[in-house]
Amino acid sequence: MSRTLAEVAAYIDEHSNALPTQSPQEQYEHFEMLAIAVLDSEFDNYPEDVLQEFLMDYLATKRKQLGL
Repeated sequence: MSRTLAEVAAYIDEHSNALPTQSPQEQYEHFEMLAIAVLDSEFDNYPEDVLQEFLMDYLATKRKQLGL
């Protein structure tokens, strides 16, 4: 069973090992690595490009939140 896109975002947020003491760029890289792992493992559970586009938007939001 595939997760909802909201569950995907929650999973990444929960499993990010980004620490507040790291630079914003380092924190973003942790989110990015998790997003790539999710995309690699679950891409076939969603209609074509849906997960990829969602993750790209998610990462863009994280970049803004981190001031990058």
